[in-house]
Amino acid sequence: MLAIFLHLLVNAVVPLTLTGGWRGPADVIAVLFYLAGTIPLVGITLVELGLIGTDPASSLKWHATFIAIFLVVAHVAMIFGMLDPAVLGYRMLHQH
Repeated sequence: MLAIFLHLLVNAVVPLTLTGGWRGPADVIAVLFYLAGTIPLVGITLVELGLIGTDPASSLKWHATFIAIFLVVAHVAMIFGMLDPAVLGYRMLHQH
């Protein structure tokens, strides 16, 4: 996921930001929440490596917490990714 995060950051987020290619706030929210999904996944990895959670009950609590955070973040990304950009005010400029 970290490799995907870096790839999308370099090849999508930066170019779209520099060229003004975003189709309104829905696109920005969708992509940023998708990328934010990396944070709980890194947390789950740390739990599984034994770096977070000192005992089985604590590890389970941390794992469940990171899963819940990931599910919320992923659903927000999915909802805004499917949303018509015009709903949040994007208007396509017609060029002749």
